[in-house]
Amino acid sequence: MDIKKLACFCLVYETRSFAQAAEELFFSRQAVGKMMKNAEAEWGVTLFERDHAGVRPTAQADAIYPLAKHIGELYDGILAVADQGSQGEPVLRVAVARGVSNTLPQRVFLDFAQKNPDIKVDIAIVDAIECEAMVADGRRDIALAVAPVESRGLRFMSLLREPLYLYGSRALLDETGAICAGTRLFLLDRNFKLDRLLLEERRSFMEELVIEDGLDSYDRIVEMVKAGAGMCVGPACYLPLSEDGSMFRSPIESERYRWEIGLLMGVDPEPIEEARLFAAHVTALSLRQ
Repeated sequence: MDIKKLACFCLVYETRSFAQAAEELFFSRQAVGKMMKNAEAEWGVTLFERDHAGVRPTAQADAIYPLAKHIGELYDGILAVADQGSQGEPVLRVAVARGVSNTLPQRVFLDFAQKNPDIKVDIAIVDAIECEAMVADGRRDIALAVAPVESRGLRFMSLLREPLYLYGSRALLDETGAICAGTRLFLLDRNFKLDRLLLEERRSFMEELVIEDGLDSYDRIVEMVKAGAGMCVGPACYLPLSEDGSMFRSPIESERYRWEIGLLMGVDPEPIEEARLFAAHVTALSLRQ
């Protein structure tokens, strides 16, 4: 039995997104798609169907999911028992905000593991808001997070800062190239820092748009935008333009509104040695790009 295949299935089922599952597993989207095709062939079922809103599990997937989840939990229990026998192996607990791994080099964690084989890295992929809270309350030693940081007692080390763009289908533009009135602008959450900044600035392009927020997944937003259901804002790395020219991208001219990611660590107490090693590694790696 392939545990990775089961874990991949469970993540796609829970997130309703091949892209988000790929991000959390640090696989390519193509690898996740191939793994699910192999699972369907091996199990003799159809697991997922695609529509404009994303991935939709079939009735067969609904029946398989609790069994696959239970097997995964049993396997995690085996690993936990095995870990109890380790001789004080240092553990670095890292939180990664969703979307950040799409921006940083994919080899960040692999290179660190190769250079520091004695350090076990425990990675949690979480929402941007939760990422900051986990470092603030000590549940994680360090985080790859999105700026701006609002919690006191935390130190943010910027790694890169990129412009943000407005994305949408060219079908949403009128004859003059202006955005059609009533077009929807999808936002993740009004409490998400970048979305809140955008609403505060009330950019001129928003005047004729209908704001729709509270969507639980940025990958779902991307799929809806690609299907022509509305528009969204994102960095260039997250939503590449389609080769057929059906999508357009317009820069948001604001120094305040940028996609900035960096390392987030506590100040008091001082970060553990493993966190400082990871910070130095990621900083050096990002500067070489």
